[in-house]
Amino acid sequence: MIGSEFLKFTEQHGQLKSSVVLRFMDDYHLFDDSEDNIKVDFVVIQKLLGAKGLNVNPMKTRKSVNDVEIRASEIRQELSEIVAVEVGGGFFGSGHDEPEYEEIEIVRDLSPEQIMLLLDLLKENAIDDHDAEFILNVLRMHSTNFSEYIPILLERFSSLSKSMYSSLGYHGDLSSDDKNQLSQVVDDFLNKNVYVSEFQLFWLATIAEEYLSGTRLYGSILNRIYTLSGNSIISRAKVLEIPEQNYGMKELRDEHLKNGSSTWLSWASAFGTRTLKKVERNYGLDYFSKCSPLNGLIAGCVKDID
Repeated sequence: MIGSEFLKFTEQHGQLKSSVVLRFMDDYHLFDDSEDNIKVDFVVIQKLLGAKGLNVNPMKTRKSVNDVEIRASEIRQELSEIVAVEVGGGFFGSGHDEPEYEEIEIVRDLSPEQIMLLLDLLKENAIDDHDAEFILNVLRMHSTNFSEYIPILLERFSSLSKSMYSSLGYHGDLSSDDKNQLSQVVDDFLNKNVYVSEFQLFWLATIAEEYLSGTRLYGSILNRIYTLSGNSIISRAKVLEIPEQNYGMKELRDEHLKNGSSTWLSWASAFGTRTLKKVERNYGLDYFSKCSPLNGLIAGCVKDID
């Protein structure tokens, strides 16, 4: 009850636009005829909580629609019909007298028509995060055409951003064409949306660092993530720690290294200088290191990187 009373400051905030804001303990329900109003309020509440060191659980964030349970049940039935799963058996030795038996699930190959059916299911309002993640895990084994399904996941399932990042690793080294296609999808999403959750921005920055470096839109993506982050320290720090020295990233870090602060943004900026030439890097870290003992410790660690 103490926690419930503490969170009153969020729904009492004067700038919420939704027609109805209900909260029970730490669960929020926003209602409005305008989806944009709900998105704005979601970001406002996220920032209010962030200022108190709290955050929104992405796995519990969802949009509700009428008759959702009935349609969700139908979707699961359709999924089971499209993605037939064979159960195979495997024996392996373990030093015991009798061999052990393991069941292995094998998802059969899908035709282009079945892949299109899965994509259509992703667009259903009633689909939940669990089913969407299942579809993602199936599609990653059958298609690297990211423009087919990543845009839907970005728009509708922000809680699956980490799963999207993990799914990209399934393909090993992406081809140049794959990276360019993925960068276009991410850039389009970032430029089309004014309000993006902190969780999603963090994982998009992680995707950009690992897969999009060297693409034509890489700099645009990093700068857009930084801009959209606003007061989101976590996602901004993620961008600043990426060791990219072009596209204005070096100048962004200098702002935090030279303002005398000892915060996550300045620490991430210090770490982001690690690929600069040693003389230039160490010169920039000298002033930063004098602002606090922790700054000095971090600067010393970065300076030791060869």
